Amino acid sequence: MLRPSDHNRALTLIEVLVVIILISLLAGLGGGMYAGSYKRLLVEKAAKDLYVTARYARVAAIEFQRPYHLQLDPQSKGFWVTTMAQDPNTLEAAEQIVNNSFCRPGSLPDGVDFEAIQIETVGADESDIEELTALTFMPNGTAKTATIQVGNGTVHYSVGISSATGKATLLVGEAVNIQNLTIDLDRPDL
Repeated sequence: MLRPSDHNRALTLIEVLVVIILISLLAGLGGGMYAGSYKRLLVEKAAKDLYVTARYARVAAIEFQRPYHLQLDPQSKGFWVTTMAQDPNTLEAAEQIVNNSFCRPGSLPDGVDFEAIQIETVGADESDIEELTALTFMPNGTAKTATIQVGNGTVHYSVGISSATGKATLLVGEAVNIQNLTIDLDRPDL
């Protein structure tokens, strides 16, 4: 025989269903927020990898006193650093991809693309694709002015390169016009 106190301790089927529905709704909301955060983090990581690679190219160019090139391939979504190096077997100089503990070839993850690549092309032929997707860092620390935007359509990060110093800057948001990164030391208002 059931006592009144025993009956109040048990959950009814309706109460169990309400709890399951509430848990399902909370899990669904959390999963949606997680997916958006994950996509944002993918874009952020890709931009930071590109930024670190550009910084390495500048430092290596200064340290080893030879040009280093940041190569960008929008079709394969890859980026890497190259330089002229002497082959120890043949003693001939050839362009080689830098692959060491500080710099490795990288690629953008699925869903992240090069949305804009602007590299200063003073006196360059616009039809030369190699020139438009390669950024050269010189031994004196300079480089061409460039802005590279990566994103997934809603989240954007940009890496800007200053021509005067060759320094890379990581910017959150859409790419700024490349003239904004050029510093004119002769301007009186600076």
